[in-house]
Parts: sequence; structure tokens; C-alpha cells
Amino acid sequence: MRYLDEQRTLDEHLAAEYQATLEKLDQSMSDYLGLLERAFSPDVQVALIGSVELAAELGMASDEILDSDEKVDAYFLD
Repeated sequence: MRYLDEQRTLDEHLAAEYQATLEKLDQSMSDYLGLLERAFSPDVQVALIGSVELAAELGMASDEILDSDEKVDAYFLD
């Protein structure tokens, strides 16, 4: 009987953990799709900001992200 109780407790714990993981994954996916939507927006200003946010979220080094006029000019004009 003790074994069965332990298994039920473990099952409940794992089910709660699984649900929490699914919720976290759903939120992360929603956030990522929002970033993609902004990065590829037809509105140039929104797309520029979205591209910077997407690059940062994906782990690009901050000194390589074109997030200022100076960096943009250096990248395209130098």
C-alpha cells in the first residue's frame, strides 16, 4: 500500500511539473513569435526595433547588434 501511495504522489508531482513546463513553453513560444512578428514588420521602425530585440534574445553579442546610428553607419558605410 505504501508503494502505491508513493507512486500516486510521484505521479501528481510529475503531472504538475509537466503542466508547468507546458505553460512555460507556451509563453516562450508566444514571446518568440511576437519578436518575429516585430522583426519582420512592414513598418520599418517596428522592424528595426524588432530585429534588435530578436538578435539580443538569440544571444548575439551586444557589440555586434546594430542598435545605434553609429553602428549602422559603420556596418554599411565603412
